[in-house]
Formats: sequence, C-alpha cells, structure tokens
Amino acid sequence: MWNIYLSVAKKYTDNLREEAMKGWAEKLAQGWLPAEPPPGYMTILQDGKKIHVVNPDLYRFIPRVFELALLPGFTRTKLSEQMMLMGITTKTGRPLSNSAVTKLLTNPFYIGINRLKGKEYPGAQEPIVTKKLFNAVQKKLNTKVREEGVRRHNPVFLRMITCEKCGHGITWSKQKGRFYGGCQRIKGCWRTTWLREDRVEAIVIQKLEAIDDPKHRTLNKLRAALEVVNPQEIGMYRQKMLNELGAQIARTKTMESNLYDDRLAGFITKAKYEEKRRQFAKQAAEIAERMAMLSESQNSMAVAGQELQSDNQIVDLYLKSAPHQKRVIMSIVFKKIMTKEGKPVFVRN
Repeated sequence: MWNIYLSVAKKYTDNLREEAMKGWAEKLAQGWLPAEPPPGYMTILQDGKKIHVVNPDLYRFIPRVFELALLPGFTRTKLSEQMMLMGITTKTGRPLSNSAVTKLLTNPFYIGINRLKGKEYPGAQEPIVTKKLFNAVQKKLNTKVREEGVRRHNPVFLRMITCEKCGHGITWSKQKGRFYGGCQRIKGCWRTTWLREDRVEAIVIQKLEAIDDPKHRTLNKLRAALEVVNPQEIGMYRQKMLNELGAQIARTKTMESNLYDDRLAGFITKAKYEEKRRQFAKQAAEIAERMAMLSESQNSMAVAGQELQSDNQIVDLYLKSAPHQKRVIMSIVFKKIMTKEGKPVFVRN
C-alpha cells in the first residue's frame, strides 16, 4: 500500500510539472517570460495575463548603465554604486552584488529576447537597450582583463595603446617615479624602445589643442561622458530617497514614543523597553548615516558638474581629469592609439 501511495504521489507531481511546463511553453510562445523581469521592468495584469512593461521610474537609467559599463575604469563594484544612486537595488534596498551586475549586463531581455534555462525565445516586451550597445558590452565582458579596482598603479594609458607589429597591448611599469610602457614581447616582437608616459601625454595634449571645435560639440560630448549620471534625474531620485528616509526616522520616533507610553503603563518590562529602545536608536542612526551619505554625494556631484561646465576647451577638461577620466576622453576622441617605430600614433574618430 505504501508503494501505491508513492506511485500516486509521483504521478501527481509529474503531471503537475508537465502542466506547468505546458503553461511556460504557451507563455513563451506568446512572447512573455514566465518569471520575474529584470530591473527596469515591472509586471502588470492585462486581460487576465501577467505581462512585463517598462518601469517608468527606472527604465531610462538602464541604457545609461550599459553606457557606463563601456567606459574605462567602471568596474562591477563601481557600477553597483552608481546603480544604487539610480534606484536599481535589491528588494531590500541594498546595492547589487557583482554577480547580479553581470547578470543584468548579460540579460538579452533588454533587447527583446527572453532567456530561460539556457534557451532564447523572441520576446514581446519593449526593448530599452539597442542591440549595438548590448553587443558592445558583451564584447567587453568577454575580454579577460583585470578590473582596475584591484590595481596598485593607475597609469594614464592603461590598456589604451597597442603594438602595431604584434597587435598586443602596451604594458606599463613604474620606474623611479615615472611610468614606462613597452610591448609584451611575444610572438617574436622584441621592441627596445620604451614609451614614457609624460612624453606621450604631451603629444596627446598637442593633439587635443589642435582639435577645431567652434560649436563645442565634441566638448559637450566629452562632458556628457564624464558625467557619471544625469544630475537632474539623480537629484530627483535622491530627494525622493531623502524624503522616504526622513519618514522612516519619523516613524521610528513615533514607535519609540509609544514604547515609552507602554513602559509607563506597565505593559512591558524595563528590560524589554531598554532592548527595543536600543534597536530604535540603532535604526535611526543607520538611516541618518544613509541620509548624510546621500547629501554629501549629491553636493560633490553638483560641484563636479559645475567644474565640468566651466571648461571651454577640450584640453582644459583633459588636464583637470583623473587618469580614468582621461582614458574616457581619449577613447572618444581617438579611434585607436598604437606604436609605430617606437613612437605613438593617434588615429582620430
């Protein structure tokens, strides 16, 4: 009898699984993913069916995330920090992990393709990322390079110059306070001439000074690339977060006041009152710390934005930039930089 019961139970679960798979297949055939959508989308009920539509508060930030992923120096950790400022977080409001960032950047859902169990199906959802941008990010992710966040040194031309003879990148080492770059010396490429960073940068400055940009189109493009996020949109979101955090502190104070009334009325013991009061105080301190970080970050971004807008020449913008920002400028202005006969050669975009 026990074996019969087991057989009936297995038959029931197998049939239940089969019906669920049929439902999944039907939903995929209609172009909808039978699972929770990624950030930037939300689930709604339409004509008795659950479908995925763009989230009006987040969808406009997703293309910006992909654009930032293409810029030099933006590691997964840094992307997670910027996404938190945009409102792209976990359900509990915490920053996304590195694996979650990778999952987001490799999800074809954003270009209208549903992926389930390793298979891809045409999707009916609205794409919010272009295929060109998505493919460019995949190409960068598939390139096995070490993230800059773990590097001890940060040369300006890190992964920016290639050897014309062998096609490999120029590596940089620090000697007596200066960075020197040389070929990796593989496949028979034994280059004896080394590049000195300050001399290469002097050539870059000359090239930037020679750019004819009377209408500041290139300059504005560089400013936009150096701006981590759109200050107006992020400012609106940050203000919303500050309001929510302020409301949380107000609720915490109300609960603490009610707790004190319960203690006076004898509803709770002194020990329980002290325990709950410490919990409320800890929560209020954590919220206040988050509010301070948001305010500080917002102020620093406003100052940085004003500094970017104050430059009227591309070379001025370059000279004020940090090494990772200089690489962003060079990647936009120059199509490629390579060594030829021991000297750097710059090819304009």
